[in-house]
Amino acid sequence: MVLALAAVLVGGPALSAAADDPIPGQDDVRRAQQHADDVADRVAAIQAQLRASQARVDAANTALSEAAEDYDYAQVKLHEAEKAADSAQAVADQAKKRLDGAQAQVGKLAAQAYRTGGQQLSGLDVLLSPKGPEDVLERASMMQILAGQRQQVMRSADSARVVANSLTAQAEQALKRRQAAAEALAKAKQVAEQRAAAAQQAVAADTKQKNRALVELASARRTSVRIERAREEGLQKQAEERREAAARAAAAAAARQAAQQPSSGSSGDSSGSSSGSTGGSSGGGGSSSGSSSAGYSAVSWAKGKLGLPYLWGGDGPGSYDCSGLVMQAWAQAGVALPHSSRLQYSSVEHISYSSLRPGDLLFFATNPANPDTIHHVTMYIGNGQMIEAPYTGAYVRIVPVRSSEAMPYAGRP
Repeated sequence: MVLALAAVLVGGPALSAAADDPIPGQDDVRRAQQHADDVADRVAAIQAQLRASQARVDAANTALSEAAEDYDYAQVKLHEAEKAADSAQAVADQAKKRLDGAQAQVGKLAAQAYRTGGQQLSGLDVLLSPKGPEDVLERASMMQILAGQRQQVMRSADSARVVANSLTAQAEQALKRRQAAAEALAKAKQVAEQRAAAAQQAVAADTKQKNRALVELASARRTSVRIERAREEGLQKQAEERREAAARAAAAAAARQAAQQPSSGSSGDSSGSSSGSTGGSSGGGGSSSGSSSAGYSAVSWAKGKLGLPYLWGGDGPGSYDCSGLVMQAWAQAGVALPHSSRLQYSSVEHISYSSLRPGDLLFFATNPANPDTIHHVTMYIGNGQMIEAPYTGAYVRIVPVRSSEAMPYAGRP
């Protein structure tokens, strides 16, 4: 057995048991053991390279996801700024028309005064009037009326001028905000494009490094590259399954704890109704208007998009980013959501993970304590799974619910 083991360790054929074969000495055994140790060290180092390579790819994808969310957020804000600017300009235009009308009235008064020469009634008018004092009194009354009308026109013109100036200033400010939003969108797009290129370069470089490492690993172990690639993918899948199993166990434990210690006002219902306290609230969420049937409808629609490519800023029909997929899925179910995972988080009702039902939203952030760092959103479809448009180079897919970077609360549209 020792001889056969030594032969295997050094990678040569098994030694013959013939009497004339040399018998390995202690030095041969030590060399074989040292070779095995060296191979193990090389394997460990190569596997560490593979893990580091995958970590760099993951970091690049996260950076791209952040940039894509910044772009979506800026796009929504630009749309809002454009609507506000257009509305402000329309109001200002109406005020300008009223001012022009008032100024025209003032012009008519000025022309009338010029034609009459600005004459006023005097004692001589009473003596020289052909119809006597009655005619003078009638003329005086008419002039008082005209004077009152003139004062009213002047006050109306002054008021219209103040309003028009104020609304014009507001329209100018709205226009500046629109310009700032457009600049922010352009900058966000530039950053997203740069990060997309960086992510693609990282993926390409690390794919080459991974392939080289797999060749070296296969050589060190004296196996095939195909076997090593399958083994690495299997190990990675096992690690992901362990993480997801731990996340599901933690969610189940939280659900049991919530059931044992309901908060004040709880009805004890864990079915996910928006009135139950199991939903919880972070204090910063919006409201829920979608029914459970609408959630199933949104999930069914999203499943119809499986396999379509990810595209940041995409909202269909041929490609989607994360918030674009969620927005369109719920839109066909009758619920409007903004095209931004951060804005979606602030607009939906916040619920606990123990209350999840199909159609609810799961949010992910670089800092789960800060909603401003949200960069990804997915949709829960039941049975511990979610559907998502993940990142550049990937496709709409169904994966197990993950806990890494998850926000403290899920969302219900």
